[in-house]
Amino acid sequence: MVEALPDHAEWCDVSADDHAYWRLLLRLWADGEGFLVVEHDVVCRPDVIGQVEACPESWCSFGYADICHPGCQEAWANQLGCTRFRSELLAATPDAVSAIPPRDRGWPNLCDHIAGDKLHGTPSPLRSGSVRAAGFTHHWHFPPVDHLHGGRHLQ
Repeated sequence: MVEALPDHAEWCDVSADDHAYWRLLLRLWADGEGFLVVEHDVVCRPDVIGQVEACPESWCSFGYADICHPGCQEAWANQLGCTRFRSELLAATPDAVSAIPPRDRGWPNLCDHIAGDKLHGTPSPLRSGSVRAAGFTHHWHFPPVDHLHGGRHLQ
């Protein structure tokens, strides 16, 4: 699963507590350099890195291969599993992570709070300072990546 990642990939353990992932994203956002998230349960194929490096879009995401249909895929549009944010997006949304209220900094719905258009998976008014409030939209890349949630493993 990790063979496709570049040598300079940074490995971060965010299992310490429910807000560890938020603290990592807070640091990355503050650094201001574009980054690609590849979560622990996502298979990063060799083409993933090349696709996001070549893409001019500010917010790129690979959907999950086990999503049942395009409508469901859009429901997961904020997911972070295999997602790249460019530096121009970070500069335009400096408070997208830091302004998330403490009660909403847990990992389960962090993606929706950064995007700013959902609360706990339910559509909501745009949160000021969020990525979508700044006018950014996600750009899908294909084919989707394998998502090994629920204890499922590749054969």
